Amino acid sequence: RACGVRLLALSATPQLHAPKRLRELKRIFDDIKTFSVDDPGIREHMPDRLLVVHQVETPPRLMRVYKALGELIRVYQFRIGKMYGPRHSRSCKQHPLCRAQLAVRMLRTRLVEDGASSVQGYGTWRFRDLRNKRKSLGGETIYHAYQEALNERENHKLDATAQILAREIFKKAIVYVESVEGAKQLAARLQGKHGFERVACLVGKGDMSMDQQASAL
Repeated sequence: RACGVRLLALSATPQLHAPKRLRELKRIFDDIKTFSVDDPGIREHMPDRLLVVHQVETPPRLMRVYKALGELIRVYQFRIGKMYGPRHSRSCKQHPLCRAQLAVRMLRTRLVEDGASSVQGYGTWRFRDLRNKRKSLGGETIYHAYQEALNERENHKLDATAQILAREIFKKAIVYVESVEGAKQLAARLQGKHGFERVACLVGKGDMSMDQQASAL
């Protein structure tokens, strides 16, 4: 409407065609038609999709911390089983020991999935068990071992993302990041390279509906 040209928008996301989303789009476009991408006339103009799986190796120092956290979780599980029974719920949040186990389990998962720097601000690092010396770490604490891993390589996942984006020139790219902190760190890195006006960072909450996610995109 603003520039007098016709626009064609393709989406494989059904939520973009939800009633609420359509009402939003009608405020902008005079004529909106919803059709399936299975239509032969549409499909012939669609480029082929390519899926590439890139394996990212976890740095040895980070794996060392990951294994130590696993040992601590097993200690928690033993204590919980002894106190509350072997069939006690693994997702229990009622008891302090159960909550501690859940927090360490989450920290351990995020450590390797989202990279060392993404969990830097986690309050779990203040737990006494993570600051006690451990034989499996040669007398080091888990927290100190984590600091060493962080100093050696800040975030192996963000490094891999930057390498993938640098392989060829993309007109546009969307990077989905599980960690909010990781998303902000990646955005800052890319904005420093490509400019603030060319890189946007959208952060959503875990309980966002599909409609809300579609509207954000």
